[in-house]
Amino acid sequence: MRLTKKIIVALVLLPLSVNAKESDSINKAESRKSPPIERIDENNYKIGEILINKIAREFTIPAIFLRNSPPLEFLAVAKGGGRGYESLLEVDASVYEFNLACILIGLDKHKGATPEYHFDPAPIKGDAVEIIVSWQDKGKTVHYDASELFSFNNKKLSNDNWVYTGSSFLPNGGGYRAELDGGTLVGFIHDPASIIEHKTGFSGESYSLLTINESLIPELNTAVTVKFKYTGFSE
Repeated sequence: MRLTKKIIVALVLLPLSVNAKESDSINKAESRKSPPIERIDENNYKIGEILINKIAREFTIPAIFLRNSPPLEFLAVAKGGGRGYESLLEVDASVYEFNLACILIGLDKHKGATPEYHFDPAPIKGDAVEIIVSWQDKGKTVHYDASELFSFNNKKLSNDNWVYTGSSFLPNGGGYRAELDGGTLVGFIHDPASIIEHKTGFSGESYSLLTINESLIPELNTAVTVKFKYTGFSE
């Protein structure tokens, strides 16, 4: 059963507060992509390869490992994203599919704000997102919080790092930044284009201290599943 986005938003009761100008920009941009939404049952939906659970306020999406060494600016990029050369993961979705899934689990960009510029040092407030990465290892499924896969200055990252910003649209119908900037979905360094960002981020001087926990990372192109779960507002 195929449903339009207007119907699906009404069904999941997740209102969006956008002004008329922004709404018009979003409608024009998304009308060019129009990711189809399939209702599986009362609480579960599918957008492309993304599976959404309305009650759990989470979605899962297949991905692959792209890198096993720094430098990295992104945790995840969209399929075929031009910034894959500096991302740990590539997920099997477009930026429009990914952002629509975020909206359907209740993430609201108007609770926070996108960074002002690349490497913006200001901390981000907004809806928090838990990110869990899982894959098969010797016949068993292993699960890691995304933060466990990295260290910063030889210290483990906190597991409450991720905040939804929703990216942004350029003025006058100029396009969706996440798509224009190489499919940037989840970033470490603060950038206006990313849809989800690291809460504190890393400056141009410090992000070189971000390293990968190589003892956990599997071989490149290993298939993984990534779960994104709304966990509440993060100050």
